[in-house]
Amino acid sequence: MASATSNDGEIGQPRVAGVLTRAARWIVPAYALLLLPIFVDHLDPATEPRIDLTGTIALVAWVFAESGQTFGIVAIAGALLVVVATQPGQSRRGRFGKVAVMIAVSILVLYGGKLLNDHVVKPAIGVARPNIVQMADLEVLGMEADSFYELTGEARSEHLESIKTETGFGELMMRPEVRDHWVKETAFSRPSGHALAAMTFATFYLSMALSSLAGWRRWLFHLLVPWAVFVSLSRPILRVHWPADILIGGLVGIVVGAGGYLLTQLLLQRLGVSARATERSCATPRDTR
Repeated sequence: MASATSNDGEIGQPRVAGVLTRAARWIVPAYALLLLPIFVDHLDPATEPRIDLTGTIALVAWVFAESGQTFGIVAIAGALLVVVATQPGQSRRGRFGKVAVMIAVSILVLYGGKLLNDHVVKPAIGVARPNIVQMADLEVLGMEADSFYELTGEARSEHLESIKTETGFGELMMRPEVRDHWVKETAFSRPSGHALAAMTFATFYLSMALSSLAGWRRWLFHLLVPWAVFVSLSRPILRVHWPADILIGGLVGIVVGAGGYLLTQLLLQRLGVSARATERSCATPRDTR
């Protein structure tokens, strides 16, 4: 039976494929949950009855949405990288080399993906957000949705801020946190940047954990999967994205996250840094004979 690893403990191609297969067992069912807004009317911003934006569910959705912003992801990534760096059985070179490569790839796939999505993909598709459409239909916006998106990004936020100050968004009742969130989220709708970032992050970091961590450290990274689902579902709950937005963003995120993992493995091998701590510390029953 062919070994999944080379003699020096580096991960070979069969091991990489196996890791992505095991990650998919978690990621694919999680992605399926993003279909819920299509089948549950309360989660679809286009149908009545909608989630009450003054209630607890809206507050929880806002918390998860904020955790999916740049500062939230940076904080979570920082904590998880400490877990990676403290895995027993690593040399100093291996420890810092792996963390450095993970940081570099994280910046590439997350920040690069955000820039591409915000400045190229979203404007090219040009779909208005559901809250903007609703505000225009209720004549709260003071203009048509198409006219709103002809404004610059800064001008859109200033326009919503003035409406918030003067009328509080009229008959649209919501928590102050949600109202402020609407003012900030003025880019085009499709695909969802939050779903893209959350699924990228979860896929990439879970794959790294499955290939290089053991015990409680590995299982800690599994919490990224439900987190990514809640971040994604927060978008239609808060009425700032359509169901299709999170489905597209989530799918692209999974692909980008898997690509980030493959790139990380390639860079670690080129640098001569083992992705695993030691054969013994990370071995599972199938890895030992």
